[in-house]
Amino acid sequence: QTLYFGSSGEITARVQADGSLDYGGQRGSIHQIAHLIRQAPCNGWEAWYYQDKATGERVVIDALRKLLRESN
Repeated sequence: QTLYFGSSGEITARVQADGSLDYGGQRGSIHQIAHLIRQAPCNGWEAWYYQDKATGERVVIDALRKLLRESN
């Protein structure tokens, strides 16, 4: 899965099997890679977006986390 840094940004990272991100050969958590890109503290849940297959729109990954929490 490809994630996008920002709702309209062109920076991308790939989600790995263990849940980490690969960004230009560097691996880390959503927070670590966001920090690396921004060069400042960054909440990865709010920085990374995925492309919704049904709508074609980018959606913040925090929306997925909220859906999971609501289903439990």
